[in-house]
Amino acid sequence: MIRRLTLSLLPLFLLGFSAARAQEPPAISGFFDLQADRVFSPGSLELDLAKELGRSAQLSAAVVTDGDTANLVVGYVDVHLIGGLIAPRGRVPAEKGLHVQIGRFDVPFGNDWQYFASKDRVELSAPLTTDAIMDGGYNDTGIRVFGNTPTFDYSAFALRGDRDGPVFGGRLGFRPRPYVHTLQVGVSLLRKSTSGETIVAVDSETRAGRCHLRGEYIRDGVSAWQVTASFDAGKRAGMVVTPFARYDALHDKGSRNGRVTAGVNAGLLSHVVLKFEYRRAIANAVESRDAFAAQAVFVF
Repeated sequence: MIRRLTLSLLPLFLLGFSAARAQEPPAISGFFDLQADRVFSPGSLELDLAKELGRSAQLSAAVVTDGDTANLVVGYVDVHLIGGLIAPRGRVPAEKGLHVQIGRFDVPFGNDWQYFASKDRVELSAPLTTDAIMDGGYNDTGIRVFGNTPTFDYSAFALRGDRDGPVFGGRLGFRPRPYVHTLQVGVSLLRKSTSGETIVAVDSETRAGRCHLRGEYIRDGVSAWQVTASFDAGKRAGMVVTPFARYDALHDKGSRNGRVTAGVNAGLLSHVVLKFEYRRAIANAVESRDAFAAQAVFVF
């Protein structure tokens, strides 16, 4: 389901930044990564841009290149009746306000969509809920609305879709304790207008002290679920160390594919993150039984 705009569309969007009347320059951030998984290989380079247009609007873009091509994976105009400048990707629902966005964006379905970029993900690999069900992460063109209250956050979207025609959906998140972001549960729906297929997701996320636990379940004909835990172990040898572990499973026509993932995330000098990960497939494996991988993420 992933579709990305090609480089030919990139100059058209970036013209909006040069034409903007706001005096402040665009906020620019990004990252690039290197990965070793049996063989060493360069990863992707992402450049994020956010530009205010007066008091109630902004332009946002995220350009990703893999060395051969450059793609505009995020490019939208944001009108915020309440709130201010937000990052193009990542934990967008945590931002205060009421936002209406038109363009291309990561689709808010479940909770792993907030961690598609390697700088946002504690782990190295994505769970099966993203890789197997959402084809690596759902990204599309359309309109998205999101906002929050002390108890709820909500989003709704209408997308162009592909062969199944337009897609509609949204997510509602609930916090039992207002103003305390220790626990949130959410329900997401996505409906394909042509086929009439409805995809459902249930997710939860909790923070207790240094512990962070999140999980989600997605049903799309087949079903998949994942639980990911991480622990902030503080500074060790000058690095901020975060061990993590995950179990995910895919159920498809009577077969069950499971996987255990464990590793450590080490932040160095605030701009470099090292990740070391071990994965072991169990039951009817969807991949080789054992895998080791390492990644270096350079954030700027």
